[in-house]
Amino acid sequence: MRAFVVESFDRPPVPAEFQEPRAGEGVVLEVSAAGLNPFDAVYAAGRHPIGRPPLPSVVGREGVGRTADGRRVFFEGAEPPFGSLAPRVLVREERLLGIRDEIDDATAIALGSAGITAWLALAGRAEIAGGESVVILGATGAVGSAAVQIAKLLGARRVVAVGRDSEALARTRRQGADASVEIGAEQDLAAAIEAAADGAVEVVLDLLWGPPARAALQVASPGARLVQVGSSAALETPLPANPWRTRGVSLLGFSVLTASPEEKAAAYELLLGHAAAGRIETATEVLPFAEIERAWELLPAGGKRKLILAMPHGASSGWPPRVAAALDPRPSTPGTRGSARELAQGRHIAGRDDT
Repeated sequence: MRAFVVESFDRPPVPAEFQEPRAGEGVVLEVSAAGLNPFDAVYAAGRHPIGRPPLPSVVGREGVGRTADGRRVFFEGAEPPFGSLAPRVLVREERLLGIRDEIDDATAIALGSAGITAWLALAGRAEIAGGESVVILGATGAVGSAAVQIAKLLGARRVVAVGRDSEALARTRRQGADASVEIGAEQDLAAAIEAAADGAVEVVLDLLWGPPARAALQVASPGARLVQVGSSAALETPLPANPWRTRGVSLLGFSVLTASPEEKAAAYELLLGHAAAGRIETATEVLPFAEIERAWELLPAGGKRKLILAMPHGASSGWPPRVAAALDPRPSTPGTRGSARELAQGRHIAGRDDT
């Protein structure tokens, strides 16, 4: 089978032939779509704290596929050396999460690793109480965008979105953020965060670390919880000691990799329910698998949309009609559709195509 394969930690992955998975230590899935995450780039380069993948191996941890008996499932985590960026993948049964019929592939993936991370970090690790003020550092990415909406669903009184992209920050306000702070546009980031939060910074979901985390800590309220999830701004940063002692601020680490299958399944079912009811929206960019190398180049720069690769054989299953048409390799009537990039790029709310 043709897959996206990491053959060396010194070079980017490449499309290459790879062995077929065989059922045994897991379930073989026909992959219809796969998500790309910053984790994939770090792991493929052999730089992730959890270790290195075997060489060679297929890139990708999450996607949507079908089992031999026809079940449509989301999966997160494949059995090495297999990965989601291939026509078929091997996944343990406990990592398979059912998908509602009304949820398309793009939404199912966008609410997968990113949505589950945001839900468990806020509901489980931070234990948000109704009426609290929540600051999302890094609100313009997939996890941050989900976190803005989830914080509101969990009863947050005020949600402040913090990020670098003004257009994406405007989207977070449409999604429910009460205020936003653009990093780089503010000379005093701490003061800007405090003002946007109306003086109460009770929960901080930190996807950035570095100076933004220091700024939020500087104005954190007594008893505040800072949940550290990502480090896209810096891997290391000096932090003052006083807030931890004098204000009783707690620093809590979280990774979805440490969550149990049961926790993930419960969070995912709740997320799908909210999406089906129109209470959560996702921003995705769907590209055909033939454009995997281009998608990989886009990944380090981040972006306002979740990157998703559609497999050719899955183009007619699990996609809104216009997206499926854009991904269909068969000739079409001139004027009836645009390019895959034009039609498959856009915002998805539950099962509805808004491209």
